[in-house]
Amino acid sequence: MKNVVHDPAMIDDEMRQGYLGPFIKKHDIFRALGRMLRDKEIDLLKEDLSDIHTPCLLIWGRHDRVVPLSIGERLHEDLPNSELVVIEDSGHLLPEEKPEELYQLIKRFIGVAAPT
Repeated sequence: MKNVVHDPAMIDDEMRQGYLGPFIKKHDIFRALGRMLRDKEIDLLKEDLSDIHTPCLLIWGRHDRVVPLSIGERLHEDLPNSELVVIEDSGHLLPEEKPEELYQLIKRFIGVAAPT
């Protein structure tokens, strides 16, 4: 987990158990991981991505060691209607590391007004 978050001090027993639980309780996780690993970056061809015109919000942690920022930058270049937002002081687990910032970015992107 230390390779997934930017600040390893945020890793506590509850977080460890939350991520470890599916591996202990259900062996189906290994099948799902296998499918995920087959969907490699190389499968994302520039020609295919350039045909996608749906607005895309790409949110990346500056220090993501699982899926490096260079992949996000490449996706941003290849997706004609994309916006790339890089969140500082974060890694791959943005919902845990920067939940409020992530929430605000998504709300803005989908056009949800802030509560008054």
